[in-house]
Amino acid sequence: MIRSARRLAATATLAAAVVLASSAPAHAYYQITNRTPNTVWLTHAYASMSGFLCGWNDGCSDSTAPGWRVEGWWQIAPGGTAVIQSQGWGNAYHQIFAHGLAGHVWSGNGERFATPDSVFNRCAEFFPPSNIPAYNYIPTSNHRCCGGSCPSFGSNFLTL
Repeated sequence: MIRSARRLAATATLAAAVVLASSAPAHAYYQITNRTPNTVWLTHAYASMSGFLCGWNDGCSDSTAPGWRVEGWWQIAPGGTAVIQSQGWGNAYHQIFAHGLAGHVWSGNGERFATPDSVFNRCAEFFPPSNIPAYNYIPTSNHRCCGGSCPSFGSNFLTL
């Protein structure tokens, strides 16, 4: 009886280790590659989930914000790549806003976020301050997931 209980416990431990190992992403990051001939400045907004096998929390769920963290600016040279999220990519909604030297703007039908002109990292507010410009971001990932079923790699390419 004791031997079968130990064997059952060992099997359960091994099964849990396999589930946890398989849910850990091999490349848990989100990168943007600039495939334009001009330098691009980019901002990133994301809303993550926390909970069992979710991995991380953006820190904005318990604030007065609607759950979004907005940060920027990354300067990406032509042909360059920037890792804009080094956490588990799959358990968050992601949106970007960018503009380039030649006047190109990557804006879309996503959320509208107050976006300071200088480097920033903050929770988005329901009613942003009127002295900060607001831009419509482009959704690049419209799903959040937990439980080990999250995609393991995110990559997005800016093109004209």
